[in-house]
Order: sequence, then structure tokens, then C-alpha cells
Amino acid sequence: MSWHKRRAAHYCRFDAGYESYGKSYNASCAEENGRLPLTRAAYHLGVNTVAFRVGCAAADYKVSEWHHVGKFATPVDYYDTNELSSNPEFWKGCSEAYKSKIKKEELLMKAHDISLEVVEI
Repeated sequence: MSWHKRRAAHYCRFDAGYESYGKSYNASCAEENGRLPLTRAAYHLGVNTVAFRVGCAAADYKVSEWHHVGKFATPVDYYDTNELSSNPEFWKGCSEAYKSKIKKEELLMKAHDISLEVVEI
């Protein structure tokens, strides 16, 4: 038996509530609903992880969900990208992490557009 097959058999626990390769069914459902781990959430929103963390701190965002992931069932925080993308303070915080004037302006425009949407409602 090759190492790859043993690894796949070890990670793949379909009968124990795991969908594939160490990711639980609940983690898969969370990802379908826009809640992602830090690196994937940052990529989804178009910022780097440093800017993402700064944005979360500026928006006073607290992680409210985590899932067991991987071989050793490591708890991983999941971030709600829908909630963060609609928060102007998040985008303002993200802009502070960048040195590039173009990227700062882009993120500040997102914050401004979201602020206008909130006022119109």
C-alpha cells in the first residue's frame, strides 16, 4: 500500500461526520454560507492577511465560529465574509495596512460606497 493511499484513508472519514480530507460536514456547510478560514476569507475579499487582521481589529469583529479541521482536529476560526464585506470600518482598517496609494484608495472607495448604501436604506 502506497503512502498516498494510507494518507487518504486516514483523512477521509465519511462515516464520522467528515466530508473529505479532514474537513467536517459543518465546516463545509459554513464555507458554502460565506464563512471561511482567515487566509481564504482574506483572499475572497481581495486583501492580504495582514490587512484582513487590521480590518477585523478596526471593525471590532469577534470570531464567533470555529471548526475542527485536519488530521489532528485542530480548531480553526471561521470569519463571516458577508458581514465583514458590508462593514465600512473593516475596509477603512484594511486600507491602513497598505502602503500603496492605489490600493488604499480602492479600499476607501469600498468603505465609502457601503456607507452610502447604509444611509440610503
